[in-house]
Amino acid sequence: MEIVSDIPEDVPTINIEGKKGDSLFGIAKHYGVSVNRIADINDLESSVIQTGERLFIPGGTLTEWERATAIGEVFKSPLQGRITSRMGFRIDPFTKRRAYHTGIDIAGKPGTPVYASQFGRVTFCGYRGNYGKSVVIVHPQGYQTLYAHLDKITVKKGQAITQGERIGTVGNTGRSTGPHLHFEVHQNGKLVDPLKVIRMR
Repeated sequence: MEIVSDIPEDVPTINIEGKKGDSLFGIAKHYGVSVNRIADINDLESSVIQTGERLFIPGGTLTEWERATAIGEVFKSPLQGRITSRMGFRIDPFTKRRAYHTGIDIAGKPGTPVYASQFGRVTFCGYRGNYGKSVVIVHPQGYQTLYAHLDKITVKKGQAITQGERIGTVGNTGRSTGPHLHFEVHQNGKLVDPLKVIRMR
């Protein structure tokens, strides 16, 4: 289907791809655009949206989460500092053997504030084995972040968190060689390289 757009150049347009379960009415409500406007501009003959179908949403507005996802910066750095260890195989500082490092380590002075990388809800805060004092936050789209080796924890389990809210301070608890933050990102139970989804500045 070839679409000849009649959208004025100064009207922001979002280009989306239909997902399973999407409906024209649901999409229109989500983006704050009328059903007729979307149907007209895309020359739709049905309100049923096919998986993978591309649609133009004239005048639609993205949520903060959608905007961050679109530019590949879903999360912000929880701590400004030098990355001392990346995710992947490395020589374990304790065993001196090759082992997989499940996140990134960011250097920081003891007591330096650590912030929530994205909004969400705290599902764990306390001592967590080798991780020491830790906080786990769940986010939209199956994401989960973990903040480990903390000195102090300033949030509670079940608490709703905003992006950039203080959740604790840098420490040296658990299996740690010195004060730093160990930060992990998971999505649907699988590890994600934090440097692929985070804004470090």
